[in-house]
Amino acid sequence: GVKMKNPIIVSSATPTKNAEFFRRSFESGAAAAVAKTVVPDEMGGQPLRTYVRPRFTILNKKGYPHSFTHYSSEFACEYRPDEWMQELKTARKFAEEHGARLIGSMGAISLDVWRDLARAHEDAGCDMLEAWMFACPNLSGSSVSSSGGLSTAFDAWVDMIGTAVNAVRI
Repeated sequence: GVKMKNPIIVSSATPTKNAEFFRRSFESGAAAAVAKTVVPDEMGGQPLRTYVRPRFTILNKKGYPHSFTHYSSEFACEYRPDEWMQELKTARKFAEEHGARLIGSMGAISLDVWRDLARAHEDAGCDMLEAWMFACPNLSGSSVSSSGGLSTAFDAWVDMIGTAVNAVRI
């Protein structure tokens, strides 16, 4: 039921890393943009908010140039949740100026944090929310990684999504 001016939605990546980048996305004509995923300290916080260097690498270098994978390692947003909400409030103004939609993205482990993050995104002016499902190769070996843990705990996701849905009006 959410109307958009065109089908172009900027994904959660570098083009949505801060309010200024949102502005550029909206000025370029995007109908919506998904924010970088905000993660609380309960999920490792700072390590997930730190951009690694080099960010891009080529895997299987021995096979290059005939066989290789260009791998990008970009994590969650660089801001703590309280700082990120301020960026999103500014991004909201840019979205309104350009008739665009702002989509928040969040990841958490506990139900209380899911609820609080959902409400914070709504208060910041997000039109919709994206739930990060922890299916990320950069978390390999962690308790929330794609190789196990929360990423495959579907029953837990029912509770997490339900908590977020019931916490907001958007």
